[in-house]
Amino acid sequence: MKSLTFALILLLLPSVVLAQSKSVLIEDLTWTEVQDAIAAGKTTAIYYAASTEQNGPGLALGKHIFIAHYAAQRIAEELGNALVYPTALCSGRRLDKEDWTYEISRHR
Repeated sequence: MKSLTFALILLLLPSVVLAQSKSVLIEDLTWTEVQDAIAAGKTTAIYYAASTEQNGPGLALGKHIFIAHYAAQRIAEELGNALVYPTALCSGRRLDKEDWTYEISRHR
């Protein structure tokens, strides 16, 4: 049984490795795969931001992150010449001008 499991792993491993290199998500790639993708014609970078916020007990806190991640990946695949940067997280809290002024002056 152990030898059968080992044989299956050896058979499936190349497909897993090859599948990872076809990703448009920079976070899935090594730096050499990113370099090769750019050399092969990936000329567009998709940079997106998402927030974590509560919306009641029925929704995950990271729903905006999940949606942005999914949408950016699909857009890159449709474009054909794009790579997707990792998600830039931002606050879901609305900031007024007074909040920014306070934050900046407080850290001087």
